[in-house]
Amino acid sequence: GTPEFQFFDITLAIQRETGGNLAETLANLADVLRKRAQMKLKIRAMSSESKASAYIVGSLPFFVSGMIWTINPEYIEGFFSEPRLMITGLGGAVWMAIGVFIMAKMVNFEI
Repeated sequence: GTPEFQFFDITLAIQRETGGNLAETLANLADVLRKRAQMKLKIRAMSSESKASAYIVGSLPFFVSGMIWTINPEYIEGFFSEPRLMITGLGGAVWMAIGVFIMAKMVNFEI
């Protein structure tokens, strides 16, 4: 059920129909499969870099809020008592969730 085996099966079926050099055909298939595996690894490396950036950018507001709360709790307690700041904080959280969702969709894809 793997794509590599399906490639092999198709290669053998074509070889059986057309004839020719089986060793050369299988060498070409091996080259294609090697390049495909290299491409998968390259894409995985590039997407993991994007995921790390997304984690850092996504956690930064929470980290900064925690630091402000630690240093000056009176400054940030307005977000828990004043209605306008609560609405602003919820709006920011919604936009943050939308951004995280979009970033997750951008880096998760199938080859």
